[in-house]
Amino acid sequence: MGLTRRLNEYGDHPALIFPGGTPITYRDLARRVTALAAEFGPEKKLIAVAAEPTEHAVISYLAALHGKHVVALIPPCNASALDDFVAEYAPEIICRRVDARWCCRAEPGESNGALHPDLAVLLGTSGSTGKSRYVRLSAAQSRPMPRPLSAIWNSTTGIGQRLSCHSTIPTASQS
Repeated sequence: MGLTRRLNEYGDHPALIFPGGTPITYRDLARRVTALAAEFGPEKKLIAVAAEPTEHAVISYLAALHGKHVVALIPPCNASALDDFVAEYAPEIICRRVDARWCCRAEPGESNGALHPDLAVLLGTSGSTGKSRYVRLSAAQSRPMPRPLSAIWNSTTGIGQRLSCHSTIPTASQS
């Protein structure tokens, strides 16, 4: 994933800004994404991320992409969406808030089988039956970042005004 490998190039410029919080720099974001991606391991896995408007959710999403895993962004506004996804697709790792703390945990059990080599992102939508359906994106379709990241989070969380993603990477002349 080009973005995660290039994050360090922008050093101390702000990458993520959350209301009331200290901006997270590209350097810190790169460090945190790389560390979490290493924890996820080298084998391609299905990773479910509750798409909350938090730094932890963004970092989990980017770490999954950096590790070339398949990441499913689960809408946090629907209490049963994550449980339904887990029951149907058996992700190997689930990243979500547990007892007011963010955590990524490996799930016991067997996966649902081999993941397509080009599959990168699953986006939850509201299905016509009331059950979530998932749009599949390939690695190529999920590459143009970070603008789509804020768009994904805005449409998935429904609270775009609470999350501000740096919409462009500074050019060399802005650094």
